[in-house]
Amino acid sequence: MQPGHGTQVLGAPSIAGLPRWYVTDQLRKFLRDEHGFSDGDAQGSLMQTNAYELDETSIAFVGRSIESLQRNQSRTTPNRSSESDEILAYADACASCHSESSEGDRSQRARPLINQQDWYLLRQLEKFSSGQHYHFDGYDPEKLSKEDLDGTIS
Repeated sequence: MQPGHGTQVLGAPSIAGLPRWYVTDQLRKFLRDEHGFSDGDAQGSLMQTNAYELDETSIAFVGRSIESLQRNQSRTTPNRSSESDEILAYADACASCHSESSEGDRSQRARPLINQQDWYLLRQLEKFSSGQHYHFDGYDPEKLSKEDLDGTIS
């Protein structure tokens, strides 16, 4: 296993190759209690605890280090040239912020979704639906269901 490619057993997502701006933004959100504060969010709570140990210099270093890791190429988003139901669901629910190519959009602070595990994306959708995580555009759980996501990322 490559560094930063994540593991479902630990609930750790693939972080290798994430842009520095995203990593540093997320670490700062943990420090400001914007992430990791919800009951039942064990992974978020662990990240928040670890983030408390970081100063600004360390946050910058972590961001650069993660960005330099090779992405998990075995995990890709669906082929955008297809007109499958999965592509249409992504286009309707996600692409306006995360881009058609799933590379993310810094101007909207929307993380890249490409090279992310399907189980992790599903867990995030469930956290948005339950209120454990806040989604900036008022995520509507009806727009992208578990059935839409199952099997579309792997």
